[in-house]
Amino acid sequence: MVRKNFLWMLAVSMVMGLTVLSCSDDEPGNQGDDGEGTGSDSPKYGVNFTLIDSDQQKYKTSTLVTEDLVGNGEYFTVSGFESIGDKVYTALCPLGFSDYGIESGAAEGYEDLIAEDEETGEKSISATVHPNQVWIGIYDGINNFDKKPTIITDNRISYATSRYRSQFYPTICAADDGYLYVFSNSVAKSQSNEKNKTTLDAGVLRVNTTTNEFDKSYYFNIEDAANATFGKKLSFFQVWHITGTKFLLRMYATEGKYDSTSDAKMMAIFDSQSGTLTKVTDFPVAEELADMGRFVYVENGKAYIPVVFQKSASGSSTVQQPAIYIIDAAAAKATKGATVQADGGITAICKMNNGTLEKYVIAAASSEASYLVPATEAEINDPDAVLTIKVEGGSTETDAATHWLFPNQKYAYGLGYRQGDAGVSYSFELKSDGTLGKRSAEFTMPRFTAFGTRDQYLILGAAAETSL
Repeated sequence: MVRKNFLWMLAVSMVMGLTVLSCSDDEPGNQGDDGEGTGSDSPKYGVNFTLIDSDQQKYKTSTLVTEDLVGNGEYFTVSGFESIGDKVYTALCPLGFSDYGIESGAAEGYEDLIAEDEETGEKSISATVHPNQVWIGIYDGINNFDKKPTIITDNRISYATSRYRSQFYPTICAADDGYLYVFSNSVAKSQSNEKNKTTLDAGVLRVNTTTNEFDKSYYFNIEDAANATFGKKLSFFQVWHITGTKFLLRMYATEGKYDSTSDAKMMAIFDSQSGTLTKVTDFPVAEELADMGRFVYVENGKAYIPVVFQKSASGSSTVQQPAIYIIDAAAAKATKGATVQADGGITAICKMNNGTLEKYVIAAASSEASYLVPATEAEINDPDAVLTIKVEGGSTETDAATHWLFPNQKYAYGLGYRQGDAGVSYSFELKSDGTLGKRSAEFTMPRFTAFGTRDQYLILGAAAETSL
């Protein structure tokens, strides 16, 4: 369990001019009473939020205690942030019981699942005992993360997130029809104890964002759809809305796989109207792939995917260089784009715009350093184009980043995830000569496990022990 105190987070050092806007701990959602009659002195857990204004290069932090957030005694974190109108939607993900929850009696009946830390003596149940349910939190704008959101729930799918180590990758998508589509890959099927394991298949629901209720008439079983297309029940790792009723799913290739990325190397188009899956053709086969970038770019019905290849089948040291693949959602067909000479791989792509100039930007790495590589539209779509990561060729050297976010396609934000420790954030903008220039603010930032953008804002969140 995470052991990061919120007061420590407020003391994170700032370098090179980033400004803290505020950090409120006296709002209603931050009241620190122990709850009626619990008598527990154990620390409470919650979600620490960081909101970065990329235009102003300022940020603020806040916290929400999530102990017993939905009335079942468990504490929660968040996964993904989607904006529709003035609302921000996030998936609420149950994490089990903290020492506070156990001491307050909320885990009664699950004593056999309790583990005790040998050093601290704190007790916990490290996974939810309510895996057959999904929750969505609804916020009014971006300035209320320290208050309890409006919460809606459904029991037709499991909670909505994808996991890779301690990161929570979003599986909720705002679509053109105004609905919020809520996908669950049933990651809880990977739990070893039956009490923590969901019995529900990977599936999708949708939220009517006018009434903010789940549409009771809408449900599709993703594993059944995969069985109809691939001859076996498959789940997925990531999902992106592409256009209209079309969603791109990064599928697992093996039946019974619900977590990690090692087997998630197959692409399919999900049609939210028919509930069918169509395999993407002409995409590299799983055996050829080492990995895919988790940060893709979507435009005009197409998704731009960074692809990293395995070493040659002959066992030699020759490596097929990474490349961008462009997937046409309507045709369910992939086309190879530019190759990137990057022995360390490529992880993200986006189109950036400075008001007068547009360039695609790829996050890439050699064996020694990391870079942002600019490219024109003609280059990025040319299967014969070869992009280099040399500074003299127009690339910009960066510090290593695990995540790249592009608020308003105006800035490239590199975020360094350091597991349980603070990371570093820095940003770049597209200059008039088509290269990337580093901006003034660079700062040490709190730990994060969830991420998203709204307009010029970056929204980050992580479960943590609080002082409230």
